[in-house]
Amino acid sequence: MTAAMIMAQAQIICESGERPILMLDDLSSELDEAHLAKVLKAGVNLGVQVLLTGTELAPAVKSYEGRYTVFHVKQGAIVNPD
Repeated sequence: MTAAMIMAQAQIICESGERPILMLDDLSSELDEAHLAKVLKAGVNLGVQVLLTGTELAPAVKSYEGRYTVFHVKQGAIVNPD
């Protein structure tokens, strides 16, 4: 429900001519893979930047065919995600 409300807000903002940045904290702990993929696809379809946090790289992100960047933070420092 919350994700749907956030996406609706983002759509309204986009309709006003602005482009929001969607900041989604640990969404994979709240949604299954199918629903996470739908939320991410909706963000991509709106043409907005999506910042997604999590403890693991979600399969929905791994299967995304577009361009994305992964940052791995360990003990407060950004380290190589490989």
